[in-house]
Amino acid sequence: MRRLVMTLLTALLVVTSGCSGEGTPPHGGVPNVVEPSDDPAAVSDPSHHPGQKTSPQSSEPGAPEGVSEAVLSPLRFHPDIIAVISSGRGMAELQAASLNQEGFEALTAGRFSPKLPLGVVDVAVFDDGSYLAYTRTNGYEGTKAICVRPVAGGVPVCSWGNWGDVSLSWRPGTRDVWVLRSSPYESPVVLTLSDGRLISSDSPLDTPVGELAFSPDGKSVLYRQRSTTSVLQLPPVVSQPITLPGWAEWIDNRRIAVVVDETQVKLLDTAGRELEVARVPLKAPELIKKLRVSPGGRFLVANFGRFRNALFRYEGSAVLDLQSGAWTRVPLVEGWAGDDMRAVVQTGAGLSLFYLDGRPELTSGQKWEGEYLGTSRDGKWILLDSDEGLQAYQVDTAAVRTFAVEKGKLMRVMWVP
Repeated sequence: MRRLVMTLLTALLVVTSGCSGEGTPPHGGVPNVVEPSDDPAAVSDPSHHPGQKTSPQSSEPGAPEGVSEAVLSPLRFHPDIIAVISSGRGMAELQAASLNQEGFEALTAGRFSPKLPLGVVDVAVFDDGSYLAYTRTNGYEGTKAICVRPVAGGVPVCSWGNWGDVSLSWRPGTRDVWVLRSSPYESPVVLTLSDGRLISSDSPLDTPVGELAFSPDGKSVLYRQRSTTSVLQLPPVVSQPITLPGWAEWIDNRRIAVVVDETQVKLLDTAGRELEVARVPLKAPELIKKLRVSPGGRFLVANFGRFRNALFRYEGSAVLDLQSGAWTRVPLVEGWAGDDMRAVVQTGAGLSLFYLDGRPELTSGQKWEGEYLGTSRDGKWILLDSDEGLQAYQVDTAAVRTFAVEKGKLMRVMWVP
């Protein structure tokens, strides 16, 4: 009997410690430092200017009123999606959900960050799916904190300050979050996650940036200013930025596709040297407004259209096979269904699959209605914003999963790798 009692007490202690939120988060994550209050009065240094090289910033002790540490440390399931849902009055919240046999299962009782409202929101998921970076605001006052938390659970660590309007981007292969600042329009700041703290430093870009895109290996970056696009190899390589002849997209770590005069595409290397001029089969007055690269890098897609009554309307895509050099005009490509060959295209009847190697469309003839939001990493599901809510369709079957979101409330959604 005594042995049985001791066994029960031991089990109770294990369960209790597992619910407390203490310990090391999965993926070697951020230690459970409790996130500070949303009350501006609780910010220790409201005059701190982000990027200032003072001491590294981290979370302050004390959870928001009415929120326990156990609530802030959700059950440690790995979600399939992260969604940003508007709740009105300039506020929004994060929600996480996973797919199961019945449908979407919301995690942490439907709210990813309970009682922690977000305003002008931006969210970025680290390339291996282990961490989530997001902004926190007080209504319309601009970003007051940038936080990082393990996706699968754990309490956030935050960098507080008067950030203004920002957007976030993880640099692949690092623990660096790049913070682009649009108001005030200033050069980016880098927040490095190290030993459970966010350490602020200046980025290698000493100029304000509107948009940026890292190469797949994170060693170079494309960035766009008001009227120019440039490429820069990042430290430890010492280089000077190279101005490109138009806006651009990465093909792979060594090649860049650049749109020139909205009518032709040039392939350049990271030093700006011209590799090829790709003659896009356009019909005047068609213009290229977007480039896409297939997951395996075989196809370059130029989405084109024309202005009608002063409004630009997409009409289709021109697809370049980078192996053969051949161009093909196809319906408007919105994304891919897991591999290079199967494109998700927009037609008058909705979304469907299109085989880029010349095969006919999917023999089942299935169509999907809604706005394409992305394909899961394994290529089995596509995500749509539809009248029914957030819907995931299994590509090779008729299966559908629905995550209820009030119409017009979905601000942003992404698959977690």
